[in-house]
Amino acid sequence: MVSPVEKDRYGRTVAELFVKPRSETPGFHSGEAIFLNGEMVKAGFARHYSRYSSNCPGREIIEQSEAIAIANHAGVWGDPSAIPPWEFRKLQRQNRGN
Repeated sequence: MVSPVEKDRYGRTVAELFVKPRSETPGFHSGEAIFLNGEMVKAGFARHYSRYSSNCPGREIIEQSEAIAIANHAGVWGDPSAIPPWEFRKLQRQNRGN
């Protein structure tokens, strides 16, 4: 399920995503919805982009998920050289200007 929240400055939809787990999915019960945004952040596969989450109903869950990922050095948090995508894009823009 896609739950749209707002549009970003490029017209892209900022949304919360949910999926129903299969009966054999460990840690989840059949019929409950898995909040994919939070799960991706908790696993370290995504970062919390606070600039676009102020209107998200699940913002607190995403923030808590990121704290868990940081504490566990999960995914991107296990790589000391990893930088947030928005900082990477900023560096790319600056380098093109030089």
